[in-house]
Amino acid sequence: MDKIKAQANQLWQLISNPSTANVYQQTLALTWSILKETALLIWLTICLVLVLGDWFWKYSFTAGQNTRVWLQELQTKSTTAETAASSGNFWSETGKSLLAAGQTSVNTALNTARTQLGMEAPPIPTPPAPKPPTPLAPAPTMSPMTVDEPVMNEPKVSPAEPVTSSENTVIIAEATED
Repeated sequence: MDKIKAQANQLWQLISNPSTANVYQQTLALTWSILKETALLIWLTICLVLVLGDWFWKYSFTAGQNTRVWLQELQTKSTTAETAASSGNFWSETGKSLLAAGQTSVNTALNTARTQLGMEAPPIPTPPAPKPPTPLAPAPTMSPMTVDEPVMNEPKVSPAEPVTSSENTVIIAEATED
């Protein structure tokens, strides 16, 4: 029991020593400084990744647009203008409107990241208003046939002529005369 009392007494003297409180205060202050600087470094790294991502996006987007223009020029040389305008224009306009919808928020986030890194942030451009889609040509309509109109030319088949199908079975076709 004396050993326990002696050890408890020694621990209490160590804890109640004024230098112990100073050491713990210094440790907590240093730990807080380390955490704060680490968080700042992580934040600046995130901002750098955003700025580099924006740079990569712009240059890859420009390269993609140039490639698209080049392919469209090749395509218009080989196809008629009518087929190129019907399907390509719709998807192009849809993509442009989706891009314009999200561009403002991305620019704001990138400008904030640039400001945090101490870089000059360019003014946020306002996206152009999307053009209304060009109407497609109406689908052709078919008029109903009347009884007096002749039926399209049907192949004449002689009675009881064997016809062979792709499965090598023989089908007997019967012709009816009108």
